[in-house]
Amino acid sequence: MKNKSALTIYTALLSCLVFLLSVNITEAQENDIFELSNNLKTSKSSISKKKNRSDFYNLTYKLHSTIYIGKNSIEKIYGKGKAKKLTFSDTDSFSLLNNNSKQYNDIELITITLRSPTDLNKSLNLSNTNKFTNLKYIFIRCYFKCTPEQIKAFVKSNSNVRVFYSNEIPS
Repeated sequence: MKNKSALTIYTALLSCLVFLLSVNITEAQENDIFELSNNLKTSKSSISKKKNRSDFYNLTYKLHSTIYIGKNSIEKIYGKGKAKKLTFSDTDSFSLLNNNSKQYNDIELITITLRSPTDLNKSLNLSNTNKFTNLKYIFIRCYFKCTPEQIKAFVKSNSNVRVFYSNEIPS
């Protein structure tokens, strides 16, 4: 009888341990995407913005009309209708933003992939442009360990644009 009760206790403890570890892993996935804080904002508004990431996640991970830019040209336009996302595969293609095209007016999210620390030398300055009237988010994927200071120096944007970044080191 003692063996059955010990086995039941061990099984219950193992189940609780597996449950706790799986919950912790699920919560840790959101912590991989960091948001740059803007010192000009009040702390109350920045706290409410940090909690409200659903629009950002919707734009980032779901299918929307997207313009893919790389190798200093438009590689592909995905979807129908007005594009909501602009995706850069390299930093050499930022010069395409100087075009007087109106296709950037409805962009809400810009995604940039940085493959090496030398990509940080070519900064993106969107603070003086009127092309991105609907821009809400900039998301930077670093394929190396990058710091918030490096990202702040890399991206210059209006104060109403939220900047996110992640360190995604490929194996």
